[in-house]
Amino acid sequence: MTSARAMFRTYFAAGLLVLVACGGTRTVTPAGAGGSGGAGAAGTVGGGGAAGGAGTSGMAGTTGVAGTGAAGAGGAGGGGDAGTAGAGGASGTAGGAAGGASGAAGGASGAAGTGSGAECRTAADCVLVSDCCACRAEPKGAQVASCPATCAVDACAANEIQANEVTCAFDRCVLTRSCDTTRVACLADPAECPPGTIRSVRDACWGPCLPPTECRRVAACSSCGAGSVCVRQQVTGGTDIGCVTPAPDCRAGNYCGCLEACPGACVEADAGVTCICGGC
Repeated sequence: MTSARAMFRTYFAAGLLVLVACGGTRTVTPAGAGGSGGAGAAGTVGGGGAAGGAGTSGMAGTTGVAGTGAAGAGGAGGGGDAGTAGAGGASGTAGGAAGGASGAAGGASGAAGTGSGAECRTAADCVLVSDCCACRAEPKGAQVASCPATCAVDACAANEIQANEVTCAFDRCVLTRSCDTTRVACLADPAECPPGTIRSVRDACWGPCLPPTECRRVAACSSCGAGSVCVRQQVTGGTDIGCVTPAPDCRAGNYCGCLEACPGACVEADAGVTCICGGC
């Protein structure tokens, strides 16, 4: 009986142990569920996307757009200023036009012979002027001083110089008569000329006395008297030499700029100028 009770107790204890062991397995499952909850908690940390909220700060970029709009308005204002400057430009153009008109008037004055520099471009720009004082070529329309002398025959008629004997040489109105005495072929001795004049050439012999500045050509620079400048111009087959009267403010060192005696390039040398002919 005692052994039966002892066996019963043994079986009862074993069953209790088995029952305890099964209950422990079921307790682990909830713990596993708790673990899942832990993963959820970790997800909560990810949701801690409070950093995402910082993206809302990024919307402050909208304010930047507003700033761009304001800058655009400022640009438009600048355009208005530019328009004002344009008005000033128009005024400048008017001033330029006035200056151009004045320049044109000055040019016309020069053509009339009252200014310095070139008097002509062709013989058609010149005319013969004769009185009791001198026979000379002048630019058309030029004002000339009246001669106080009286005479029976004017200077051009006395020297048998015709009205058509004018030409343009070295951009100056001159007579067509040459004073290049190297071309004289006759044996007669020339008569002495009055001061300020030199002997011209006619029919390969001696012609009337003329101011060197009225000759189409002279023999050498030494033929040019005081107050005139020697101009050497290269031409086909040689060099033409002439004498030009400079304007009062035209001086050595600036002859190429103020004489206006060369149609092309100009070189100043030997108290005169040499015109360089590129096409000769």
